Amino acid sequence: MSIVFCLVGILLGVVAASSYIISKFPNAEEHISKLKKYEGYIGAIAVLFAIFQLFSLGRVHGIEFILAIVAIVAFLVAGTVLGWPIIQELVVTELEEKNRKKADELYNRLIPYKILAGLVSLGVGVMLLFI
Repeated sequence: MSIVFCLVGILLGVVAASSYIISKFPNAEEHISKLKKYEGYIGAIAVLFAIFQLFSLGRVHGIEFILAIVAIVAFLVAGTVLGWPIIQELVVTELEEKNRKKADELYNRLIPYKILAGLVSLGVGVMLLFI
């Protein structure tokens, strides 16, 4: 795994689970608020990294393979929720009305998993740094 993939996972996790992190560590709010203005870009980049990693799964084995699968799922969920404004602007507006409604339904189904996916991507990002 590349160090950039791990760092994107850590950033994604911090931004996606920011409300949970701030509730546990109130003094982190100042630092997290600096990242929040870039959350759409972080989410869109995470989705791209997840897709790229999906195509390069053949190069990893063992525990790293399992962590890569978990990271891909967490990146896709948290990245889609955070990057939805950018994804919608670039991709969804080009779709037909029926498909736009399906995309919005998918987005609404993913919202409850934002914090969980953020914590998972934060944890996996840190773990992959040490493997």
